[in-house]
Amino acid sequence: MQHNLEKCPVLVKTPLLRANMKAAISDEMMAFQHEFVGRGPDRLRTRIAEDLVIVRSFGVLTPAEKQLAKTFEGRRLIKAMRQQVLEAGRSVLERIVEKHTGAEVISIHSDISTKSGEWLDVFMLDRTLEGRQP
Repeated sequence: MQHNLEKCPVLVKTPLLRANMKAAISDEMMAFQHEFVGRGPDRLRTRIAEDLVIVRSFGVLTPAEKQLAKTFEGRRLIKAMRQQVLEAGRSVLERIVEKHTGAEVISIHSDISTKSGEWLDVFMLDRTLEGRQP
């Protein structure tokens, strides 16, 4: 049985649907990073909590960025560059999340840790996907 998540009502209660949704978002986010950044993370994990989709990418720093991260100015440059990547790819990222959740992305919050090499994207949606309605 195939499910059309774009027509999915407000709540995604079935664990299998939720797992498929998270896996599909993770797969497309990984592909986006490979294509857009030229290198993907070592691994990526997607979580859904109420009206948030949280994408956590592990091992995103390139060898050059790891060297830059040793100085304050280098860390500032890494964060500025990654913010530009987010802005340039914002519409693609929004479409990925919207396609798999059936909800509109209201805003994206993003940051990279130059210490742990993790990149965190939080997508705020127009509705709750799991749990109780606010």
